[in-house]
Amino acid sequence: MSFKEIRESFNQVKIAAELAQCQALIAFMETPEYQKIEDDVEKSLNTPGKLKELAKDKNWMVRAALAEKLKITPDMPEELVKEAKKVAEKLLHDHVWAVRFAIARNSSIEPNFFKELAEKLKMDKDWRVAILGLGTNDNTPKEITDWMEENKKGLLERLEQIIDFMSPLR
Repeated sequence: MSFKEIRESFNQVKIAAELAQCQALIAFMETPEYQKIEDDVEKSLNTPGKLKELAKDKNWMVRAALAEKLKITPDMPEELVKEAKKVAEKLLHDHVWAVRFAIARNSSIEPNFFKELAEKLKMDKDWRVAILGLGTNDNTPKEITDWMEENKKGLLERLEQIIDFMSPLR
């Protein structure tokens, strides 16, 4: 087996493991434990100052719940919109991929601002954020999904192969 074949095999295994982690995260987000965290976060969404506090929380699950539940709408008070936008920008750079994944899937962010976020998220260092996060969000602008299909073609093909391989195992 050549080095190139070993590297390609490793890449497939790595992608499969990361896909399994993403599936586990999505399943975890449906558990009562995570739902309670989400409920607690949701109670604080309209409290000025609380968003910044939640974005700094040491528990990545709190930050992920904030990323998932964060709302930015045109009818919100201007002060809260500014704070929410700053928090969204901060969450884009969180060191935990699951937090960035959660904000990529968030459909409650005003579309024009989400487009700005999506432009940055499409270049995320973790493919799960860009491809699975943005790819499953109906608010992701078409030009961004088109860009990903063109520029991430090799990864998308490998991912399809892995999913096809794993589907009979379910």
